[in-house]
Amino acid sequence: MYDFQGSDGTEFIDAFSKAIFSKCEFLNTNQENNRSRKRMLESITQDIRKVTDLCIPEASCAAAAKFGLINVDYSSLTWQAQPKVDKGRKRFILEHYWTVLYIRDEILACADWEAVKDVLLNRPRLIWILRKENEKLSQLGYSKNRPDPAKAYEEAGIEIAF
Repeated sequence: MYDFQGSDGTEFIDAFSKAIFSKCEFLNTNQENNRSRKRMLESITQDIRKVTDLCIPEASCAAAAKFGLINVDYSSLTWQAQPKVDKGRKRFILEHYWTVLYIRDEILACADWEAVKDVLLNRPRLIWILRKENEKLSQLGYSKNRPDPAKAYEEAGIEIAF
């Protein structure tokens, strides 16, 4: 779910979807130049991160409890504002439920910009978790590769607050 601050976000999502799809087309037609391909993949990754900056974050039960202790509304806390309540980012991690790389791979398989839009509207989900919960995900091999996030969170003992 996104917070487009008063608009329905159509123009925003359409602009990113078209730009990302244009980059995908470049990748499909320029197979030789590894340096250019690498930069384009990085650019798509950053675009996905920028789109998800407008997602309304959820939290694990453990993180929600900690946020409650410091009287912080995690659903309006952004990654950029995190240091104001978590100096050095020592307690909390803003995690992509579906990893950015997973979302990027899904987008790379899209046939048109409307399919990219569908992925951007339906796949991103941000979850505030505790650093120790993030370490558990990493120990289980789920830091960058998480094709089944529900299973990964369950194996790590992370319950999402509703």
